[in-house]
Amino acid sequence: MKKALPLKAILAAIAVVVVVLVVALAALPQNNSASMNISWNSLADAQKAPDSDAPKAVEITVYQAQDTYTPSYWNNGYRSTTQALNYNPSDGIALVKETRNVDLPAGVASLAIKGTSAYLDPTSVHLSDLSGKSLSILEQNYDYDLVDGYKLLDKYIDKQITVKSGNDTTTGVLLSASGPVLQTANGVTVLSGYDKIDFPSLPEGLITTPTISWILDSQAAGSRDVEVSYLTSGLNWNANYVAIDNADDTALSLQAWISLRNDAGTTFKDAKLKLVAGDINVVTPNAYPSYATMDAYGANGKVAAVTEQSFFEYHLYTLERPTTIASGQVKQVEMTSADNVAAKKEYIYDASQSSKVSVKLGFNNTEKSGLGIALPKGKVRVYKADSTGSLQFLGEDSIDHTPKDEAVKLTIGNAFDIVAEKTTTDSSMSGSCSSRYSYRITLRNHKAEPVTIKVVEHAYGEWDVTSETFTHTKDSATQLSWNVPVAADGTSTVEYTIRTVTC
Repeated sequence: MKKALPLKAILAAIAVVVVVLVVALAALPQNNSASMNISWNSLADAQKAPDSDAPKAVEITVYQAQDTYTPSYWNNGYRSTTQALNYNPSDGIALVKETRNVDLPAGVASLAIKGTSAYLDPTSVHLSDLSGKSLSILEQNYDYDLVDGYKLLDKYIDKQITVKSGNDTTTGVLLSASGPVLQTANGVTVLSGYDKIDFPSLPEGLITTPTISWILDSQAAGSRDVEVSYLTSGLNWNANYVAIDNADDTALSLQAWISLRNDAGTTFKDAKLKLVAGDINVVTPNAYPSYATMDAYGANGKVAAVTEQSFFEYHLYTLERPTTIASGQVKQVEMTSADNVAAKKEYIYDASQSSKVSVKLGFNNTEKSGLGIALPKGKVRVYKADSTGSLQFLGEDSIDHTPKDEAVKLTIGNAFDIVAEKTTTDSSMSGSCSSRYSYRITLRNHKAEPVTIKVVEHAYGEWDVTSETFTHTKDSATQLSWNVPVAADGTSTVEYTIRTVTC
């Protein structure tokens, strides 16, 4: 029989095992993915990755500004650089997604990309690694201090430059950019004009193109694709319609175009273009919400170049081919067309709006009428062929976003050969709350064909028509109207009395 080991020996053996385990665990590699221990020294010593000057692929989704805007003056491909390149949603909004190929070293590295919009929102920039490799963003910067002559002079205050004017050359220390004023070996020289200024080099801080830069922590070295996305202003689009009226004003041929304007300060080459129709809420710098309007086209297989889909509460349209959107360019793309859209011409006289008889063309956005598609907000220009077959401009009007199965009514202008006059023939008051007014409206038609004119009146409070020569229609709680036929080269008269109670 073996002797049992003494307790002291057992405890000593256990202690040895524990020590061995602790040492072994300490030797195992630690997983530090949950936190990073990056020192500021390592950020300053970050390795420089090659700059990315251009994307390999671009996708742009453009939203339309609510109000028409006038772009600023341009300077070397950008708007005036005397002010900061501010993101301004009132200039139109676009979401830009760029795929870029970058070559990163392992560890902490700096990366800069160029060729982005000059008016991007720096707080919207997002970088993601499409390769799936581990990539952490430690710092992000957006530099937009673009070089120009005035900034070069400001940067060279107290430094030596050379100024040439005709055959004279002056070298000295720049004291003031106004003039400029130079300290030379012979004293202080004020130059009233010059032909050329030579600067030794480009000062630190000035760049030739807007640049986004990062300090990154890359777990693996090598080439990989990354996606850079950001919101930018300066890209705007609107819808334009051309409508051709037929001979008897009963049908229209409708053609729709997108006009896309690029004031973003850069060219987007071979971009996949998407457009959105609807009203989105954006927060403007004054902290009050406003609406930017997003527009586009196409539906029901009537457009070969564009496909449409519902997207949230909007409509999203995609151009089915890449397109280059050049800086400082307006690009037009046909979106849809429809022939023989049933239309109706109306004559309307509303004395509260005008002393003239207005002319309107209306149609229903239905499949039965030849449409039945989503019509984005835009301007409609109407034309008609004259007796020689040449198209003449009739007028234009704007429409709001119009879903299918809704009506559209365009104000074309005022009738030349139809005259309307309104006369108050009688009035009376009953107490302080009740009144009675009588009117006569005379309609004279100097055209060679009969017309029907819609006469519009407005009444408020509790009202009723006590007498009338034509039967009215109650359009709303505050509007009534009469459809009055007028013979060719004839006259019609509408007489009516309205009694109102306002308290």
